[in-house]
Amino acid sequence: MNIFVCDASVLVTALFGANKDIAAKLDQVLHDKSCTVHILPFTIVEFANGVRFSTREIPLAKQVLERFAALALPVLPIAPADVHAIMELSYRMGTTVYDTAYHYAAIMREGVFITCDRGYFKKASQLGHIELWG
Repeated sequence: MNIFVCDASVLVTALFGANKDIAAKLDQVLHDKSCTVHILPFTIVEFANGVRFSTREIPLAKQVLERFAALALPVLPIAPADVHAIMELSYRMGTTVYDTAYHYAAIMREGVFITCDRGYFKKASQLGHIELWG
């Protein structure tokens, strides 16, 4: 089974249709029976924030949030012990705890963290288990 941990940058970009290649790639992974795409407990808040700053149209924002909810992506748990390890890694790499949490979750499951965040990718790609989309 191929495990992907997806951050809000990929979801916002794909569900708004801002990048057709990313939307197609996500759709392909979501429909591939050999793959599972996971999110973290705080992804919905990050996603909603991305939507908030991507459009001024409330009806469109609600529509995109509904599309996200319809995906029903499984949520991976984060234990207190994980937070300690994530924070330590975040300090070491000079990255945010949010981004590092996605990456850590992928590493711990021998999966792949998918992101559109070039800055994070540049700082953390040496750890492996990461793909830059877009």
